[in-house]
Amino acid sequence: PKGVVVTHASLRGVLDSAVELYGVTSASRFLHICSPSFDPSVLEWMVAFSTGARLVIVPSDVIGGPDLAEILLSEKVTHSIITPAVLGTMDADGMDDLEVLSVGGDVTTPELLARWAPGRRYFNGYGPTETTIISSYAELEPGRPITIGSPVRGTAAPVLDGRLRPVPVAVAGELYLAGE
Repeated sequence: PKGVVVTHASLRGVLDSAVELYGVTSASRFLHICSPSFDPSVLEWMVAFSTGARLVIVPSDVIGGPDLAEILLSEKVTHSIITPAVLGTMDADGMDDLEVLSVGGDVTTPELLARWAPGRRYFNGYGPTETTIISSYAELEPGRPITIGSPVRGTAAPVLDGRLRPVPVAVAGELYLAGE
């Protein structure tokens, strides 16, 4: 919904971080649910194509719920980048093939994490579009704090005060993102 111009320079860091963290291989089945106008769609394509994984394309009339769950089950999807809102419309039962979830674009709740994290890796991807899709990742576990994690390769994430000086740990400040 917003027009943002970014260079291609930082795509490599995001791609390398995602492939490594997600453990995608040529045997993986990566869900393509993001609209092409939503920047994570580019990451879905890049991860699948760079590893030789199968890209499972969700029909445009499927938004979530039982219809999406059926696609994940019948296509034996192993990896997905998805918003917490869409993930919350499905039941986690029977999703045994789903190895990795990367959520973003909204806040993950402790309840959603507790429902979907068991039996798989659950990442929180954070990043405004202007920083090329994802700026940081956190691998989340139920009962632990929900954070935005550590920066992807080529990105720095200092927390600064009003005079642009780094703040000590546990002191409030503003997050700045820098890099390619």
